[in-house]
Amino acid sequence: GFIRFFGTYSFPKGDAYTPTTPVVILISGSGSQDRDETIMGHKPFLIISDYLNRQKLAVLRVDDRGAGETKTKPSELTYTTADRVTDVQSYIQFVRDSIGDKHPIYLLGHSEGARIAAEVAVLDSQISKVIALGPALVSGAIINKYQNTHGLNEILKDAEYVHTYLTLHDSIIGISTQLITGKLKHSQIDSCIVYELNKWNKRISQKHSKKIKKRFEKIIKTDFETYILNQYHQLLSNEWMLFFIQDDPIKWWNQMEQPCLLINGDLDRQTPVLLNQPIYNTQLSNKKNITFTILKGINHIGQKAKSGHPAEYSEITTTVDSSVLELIGEFYLKN
Repeated sequence: GFIRFFGTYSFPKGDAYTPTTPVVILISGSGSQDRDETIMGHKPFLIISDYLNRQKLAVLRVDDRGAGETKTKPSELTYTTADRVTDVQSYIQFVRDSIGDKHPIYLLGHSEGARIAAEVAVLDSQISKVIALGPALVSGAIINKYQNTHGLNEILKDAEYVHTYLTLHDSIIGISTQLITGKLKHSQIDSCIVYELNKWNKRISQKHSKKIKKRFEKIIKTDFETYILNQYHQLLSNEWMLFFIQDDPIKWWNQMEQPCLLINGDLDRQTPVLLNQPIYNTQLSNKKNITFTILKGINHIGQKAKSGHPAEYSEITTTVDSSVLELIGEFYLKN
């Protein structure tokens, strides 16, 4: 299909803009985002773009499929991270064809956008620099499990129960591999979930299973089995989610040769330092081109925060903290 993307190309005023001014391409996080990456009343990409223009850099930011002015057919909205990689490659082609091929190209990816930036840079050696804001260095399955754990603690209020429940989660998530390789058909999802649930029921003590079900049912207002079937059917039927769960971005970070800055706030609850740091230490710390910077008091979208919880985003007046902006500017401007 043919998709017409809409976006904004902004550049420094006057003589500061030349045929060799670097162009920064901004790549948004997951979900369909407009060119400003608008979230809870904030427009982080507008702020970053304005800041970079003042640093004498040009910026291209684009409405994702189905967001802003980029209209798409429903079929084009069931995309995965792999489709977004090709979208970004077309933005780069646009810069080279229509704006000029003497402009060095820099990438700035946020969250899922960081994963996309990594692959795009590995596949295109002419990209000069990469910044990853709130990147995930671990697989989607690990991130998904981490993000679920917070909710599970609230429901089950007991570490052992959470651990027991997560063994069920892991075995159901395991179905994704067979779906992706085509060993399983879409129509077999439900029977596989039920099979894993029965196996789990036999495996754990009755005392545990009763307690877990009771605590869940108190909150979900439906029976546990129906809830599990619905939740995981949705998850395993979602193309984006299937790709995400089995995707391990470390191979792209490993192959990257461009100078790259990874920025992780220590209050990031989506792609937390505690998952990223060990992988960086074991896999990437020997790569001279990659720097991993942890910013104190910064959340997943680059704000100065108290808890880092997403519910807090809208309560914070600043959109992107100056410490984040300065770090970005400094990295792009140094030779």
